[in-house]
Amino acid sequence: MKHILKRSIKLSLMMFISLYFRKNKKVFLSKRASINHRTFLEGYNKIWEGVSISNSYIGIGTYIGKDSLLDNVKIGRFCSIASNVKVVAATHPLEKFVSTHPSFYSTLKQAGFCFVNMQLFDEFRTIEGRYAIIGNDVWIGPDVTLLGGIQIGDGAVILASSVVTKDVEPYSIVGGVPAKHIKYRFEPIMIKKLLEIKWWNWTFEEIRARAQYFIDIDSFTNQKIN
Repeated sequence: MKHILKRSIKLSLMMFISLYFRKNKKVFLSKRASINHRTFLEGYNKIWEGVSISNSYIGIGTYIGKDSLLDNVKIGRFCSIASNVKVVAATHPLEKFVSTHPSFYSTLKQAGFCFVNMQLFDEFRTIEGRYAIIGNDVWIGPDVTLLGGIQIGDGAVILASSVVTKDVEPYSIVGGVPAKHIKYRFEPIMIKKLLEIKWWNWTFEEIRARAQYFIDIDSFTNQKIN
């Protein structure tokens, strides 16, 4: 009976959160998506079915594709996150330690037991307290895995099925297993201008007024911006 009551309360809470977001923040939250109360959505977001988000910050205009799994991440504004994108925070030692099994270095008892009485290896790599930080205007393709402790720069592109093991520079395109730098989206001078302009911090009204310039990088960076 208690189990049923707890489940009912949980479902009611999720419905309340969903309705609140939809009404006040213009957020589309699929009925099959799951976000916990420690996740903040800035607004104008779409969270598709099968998505699980916990303890995270999602910037304005960012959408998350189906079946993505995000825990303790910070995602900037106007990001395009495709389906089945995952952040894998935990890691195992690959050098020095004889075994990769956590019972030899962790007190968390992942297998139900351990042989140590203190933590001997940092299993969860973080950056600024997050498992991953994703900048603004980032496009992440489907089936991408991000390892813990990395930062994705503004304007970057991660190609489909990539495994990202290290930081990605702003406006760079990376891909592969492990992901490697392929090229930059624009010339250095253009990248510098874009990082100075930071258009994602404009209001929707400001963006709408300048939307005609977004189709051409030269026109966009040459316009007079107060």
